[in-house]
Amino acid sequence: IAGFEPRDDRRSEVERKYNIKTFDSLEKAMVEFVPDVFIVSTPPNMHMHYAYLAEKNNINCFIEASVVEAEKILELSKRIKNKKILIAPSCTMKYYPISIRIKELVNKKVIGKILNYNYQTGQYLPDWHPWEKIEDFYVSNSDTGGCREIVPFELTWLNDIFGDSTPLACVRKKITDINANIDDIYHCILEHSNNVLGNLTIEVVSRPRATREMRILGSDGEIVYSADNNELRYINTNMN
Repeated sequence: IAGFEPRDDRRSEVERKYNIKTFDSLEKAMVEFVPDVFIVSTPPNMHMHYAYLAEKNNINCFIEASVVEAEKILELSKRIKNKKILIAPSCTMKYYPISIRIKELVNKKVIGKILNYNYQTGQYLPDWHPWEKIEDFYVSNSDTGGCREIVPFELTWLNDIFGDSTPLACVRKKITDINANIDDIYHCILEHSNNVLGNLTIEVVSRPRATREMRILGSDGEIVYSADNNELRYINTNMN
C-alpha cells in the first residue's frame, strides 16, 4: 500500500502511523509504485478525475460514491463495459447487515404488504471531522454538501428494497447556525413503484449522537429499527 496526498502534514501522519510510503505527486507514484488498484477517497468533485485515470491505465478502482458529475459517471460506466478492469463504487448501506435483513423480512412478507415507512438518519456535521473546521473540507460546499450527499446514499438501498421512487413533496433548508452555506435538512415524501409511501428525513443536525431510526408499516405488522441499540424487531398479527 502506498499513499498519494498533496498535503505534507497528512503524508507525515500516515507514514508515522502506518509505516507506508507516500507521494506528493501522482505521476511519481504511478512510475515508482506501479499500483494495481486505486482506492479513491477524495473530495467528491475529484472522484471522476482519478476514476478516469484508472480507466485509462487499466487499473482496478474502488471509489467513494459520488454526488456530482453524473454525466461523467454514466460515461465511465459505458467505457468499462468491454474492459477487464473493475471499477466499484461504494454502496455501504445496500450491503450493511441491517439493510440486508430488512430486505429479507420485506421479501418474505413477514408483515404482509408493505404500506409505508418513516426513516430518519443524521449526524451533526461538525462531528464528522472533529480535527478540522468544516469550512476546510468539501462538506461545506453547496455542490458537495454533507447533507446533500447522504440523500443518494440512502435512496440507493431504500429503492433496492421498495422499488424506484418518485418525489411527491420535498423540502430542504438550512435550520442551524453551522458555518456552511448548505441545506442541513432534507424532508422527502416518496412514492415507490410498488405503491409504498416513504417519509424520508436526512439531516446533519443530530447531536450529541447520530440518528438512524426506521419504522415500516405493513398490512399485517411492522418492522422497527433503531441504531441506538442496533436492534431490528418485527411483530405481526400471528404473534402474541
